[in-house]
Amino acid sequence: MKKEVTPEIIKRLNDTLDAVCKYLAEDNYNEANKLQEEYYKIEDEYNLFDYTYEENGKLGVKDITGKIRVPAIYRNYSELYSYTIKREAPIAAQNEEGKFALVTTDGKGTPLCNFKYDMIECKHYTSFYTCCKESNGKRYFGLLTAKGQELVPCEMDVIYGMSNGIIVFKKDGKSGLVTCWGLYVPPIYNEFAEDEHELVHADLNGQWGHISDEGTFIPDEDKDTFDNTYCLSFGVDD
Repeated sequence: MKKEVTPEIIKRLNDTLDAVCKYLAEDNYNEANKLQEEYYKIEDEYNLFDYTYEENGKLGVKDITGKIRVPAIYRNYSELYSYTIKREAPIAAQNEEGKFALVTTDGKGTPLCNFKYDMIECKHYTSFYTCCKESNGKRYFGLLTAKGQELVPCEMDVIYGMSNGIIVFKKDGKSGLVTCWGLYVPPIYNEFAEDEHELVHADLNGQWGHISDEGTFIPDEDKDTFDNTYCLSFGVDD
């Protein structure tokens, strides 16, 4: 069982994180890595998660310092974040009708979108949130930005995990993708594959080609007239 934090531990966390940032800014990666390990050790040893509190039958969220992140104005929350998560990250709150929206964690709990989702959760290893709606016994998925905007419409059949900066999704048997920097490519492709250069190879109605970093489809017959440096890649950049 993890230990409860103390003011001394909180100060140690903050000082360690500040020092890590300082070393990284100086390109002193060895010292930064050493302190990062110390930071992880504290995370493993102590309970650093936010917690809910109740007032007048409603729930709010406080961080481990006792600071109110969301006032007690909502019914529930889909998940609580660790103190180590950047504090500007919004959280998914549930209203009395059972619907979810992203709300701010600045002490006000201001909705960033309408309460219209049946669930919202963090999309791990990204800055996005997976949203879900249920209709006639079927679930549909989309992706929200941290500002509550639907980057991927909440009408996809499935959304996969992040792979080297790209998230693939499907709707009605067609594939689309979104990049970690927010480029949305609609689900109009029959299939995505990886070519010998680790570029995204796409089948558009039986015609194979590549996708530019602006989302434009480039047929293979035009391969002599484009620079694949500017095509989406499943590979890890050097």
